[in-house]
Formats: sequence, structure tokens, C-alpha cells
Amino acid sequence: MTVERTWFVRVPREIEVHIKDLDARARACVARAAKLDPGDRTEALRFEALHAVIDQLSAAALASGALAVSHAEASDSGAEAILFSNSQLEAEPLPEKVVGWLREGAVVTRLRIPHEGGSPPEQGESGRGPSAPAERWQAGVDDVREATRERFDALLASALNGSSPQNGVIRPSDVSNIVLTESLRRAAAVQPGHPPVELSVVYRDGSEGPKFPLRTLQMSDVTPPPDWRVIRFTLMSIRHVDMDTVVDGAWFRNSKLSRPRPAGLTDQLAFETSLKQLWKLRPAAPAVIHLYQTGLEPAVIGFYRAVVVYLMTQPGTLAVVPHYYQGNGQFVQGTLWRTL
Repeated sequence: MTVERTWFVRVPREIEVHIKDLDARARACVARAAKLDPGDRTEALRFEALHAVIDQLSAAALASGALAVSHAEASDSGAEAILFSNSQLEAEPLPEKVVGWLREGAVVTRLRIPHEGGSPPEQGESGRGPSAPAERWQAGVDDVREATRERFDALLASALNGSSPQNGVIRPSDVSNIVLTESLRRAAAVQPGHPPVELSVVYRDGSEGPKFPLRTLQMSDVTPPPDWRVIRFTLMSIRHVDMDTVVDGAWFRNSKLSRPRPAGLTDQLAFETSLKQLWKLRPAAPAVIHLYQTGLEPAVIGFYRAVVVYLMTQPGTLAVVPHYYQGNGQFVQGTLWRTL
């Protein structure tokens, strides 16, 4: 068997300057990365390459007999740094010998080796055996779309009503925008006897968006007054150009939102953009947004999360009427999102 072990390596004097230079260049990558567009990993790749060289030099020093301390329980706090100097003594708990080296002015690197000989700690309860298989779920209908809606509603209800709702998860990948929007519309409404809850949003690629607040809004089905402004948007630009003559604009720029990136990051970008734009609408007058939407799940989730968060603080000032694409340029109107 093998275990992951952490070593603190005292860098030999002859390569200290080189190690410090690599670390400084890596930190510069972090600073530049903060200015890049979401999903741009140019500086992240440079950072990883520089730290790979530090790893290689540290491993070579360890193999050549450099002073080192093994520390199996090293803390993961303290940043991305794998290099320590005397100025970082308070950054995280360190072995006593390492603290002594740093006070002498030495440079120390932290090196994780994933496959060293040893026995990993035992997991689970002895004698208990494997967990029982999950209960099989069976749709009550034959229609695929209706079965998808039924399954998503069942998973959402299970997350909301489970023993620990705060650990519940929304999994929107491969769920149609009509099912997502209508199901979340029902779940966003206050339910007497049940507290508000925020559910995690996890996508198929493993990435997570911000938590989604549910059971928070006093929903109303009453049509907004005729004096409210009516604004029409497509959810994404360059999706249905034949609609350009009937809408006022696109809520999201396709070229910005559809870039290759983790779905959770796209969700967060959609949420932050939507919330910012909703607040820009606020100073004028209450508004009705007719949203003609198609099925990019992170965009749908991000937009309606922003609607919920906005209406939590500004109830009665916004209504959203979803329109779902049905093919051949046709849309069907969904349930009104409006609060009292």
C-alpha cells in the first residue's frame, strides 16, 4: 500500500536564488490571472509549470540528502505557496524544526509525494460491510420529457425535505430549461411550516455554482398592472436572429457566456451579470421582463437565482414571464415569476 506524505525540504544554498525567482514569477502569474476573463487559464498554466519546476528541484534535493522533515498531517491552509521564508512563520502551523530553519534565514519548500510506502488509515466501521444499494427510482410515465420533469422534481423535493436540506444538491445538467424554470419557480415559493434553504448547484463536470435560495418568496400569479414597463429579451444573443425585430435586446452575450469553462463558473458569471443588470433596471419603474429562453443550463440557473435574490430585497418591483423555445421559431409561455 502507499500513502501521500508531505516533506518540508530545506533548500540547498546553491539553488535558493533560483527557487525564489521561480516562486516570484509564480506569484506574478496569480496577480495577472485576477485581471483575466473568467475561464482564461493562460496564467494558471504558467503558474502550474513554474511550481512543477519547484517540485522537481525539491524532489532532487530530497533524493540528494538535503535536510527534510516528514509531516503527514500538514495543513492545507496558507495559500498556494509551497515555499516558505522567515516572513511566513505565522502563515500556518509548521513543524518545530522547520520553524528553526526559517528563523536561521533558510528557504524551505513543501513537497507532497503521493505514493510513498505505508498503510492508509482504515475507513468506515469495522464489521459493518458495504452500504445498501440506493433505492431504484421508476418514472410514472412513458414520455421521456415528462419522465425527466418527474425525476428532477423528485430529486429537488428529496433535497428540500431530507434530514439535512442544507446538504441537498440541485443537478441541472441535461435538464430542459422549461423543467428547470418551472420546478425552481414552485420551489422558490414560501412553504408554510418549512424554513428557507439554500441548495448547492453541482454540474456534470463536477463544478459548482453559487447556492440557490429556495422557499424564500411570497409568489403571486396576478398579472402586473398595465402601467409597468414591458421589456423583451432573448436569454442569449445570436440564438434566434428572426426574433430581433420583436425583442429589445439579449440578456447575455453569447460570445461571452458560451466560452469553454467549468459550468459552475459560467453559472456564477450569469448570476453576477444578471443581478447587476436587474439593479440597473430598478431606478426607473417596476418592470415586466418577457424572457425568450433556450437551454444553456448555467445561464438559466444563473438568471433565475439573480431574480430570486433581487426579489428577496425588492419585492413587488419585478415580474418575469418565461417563454420556452419549442422549435421552428415557436415559444410557449411559462409561469409568471412575481412577488407580492
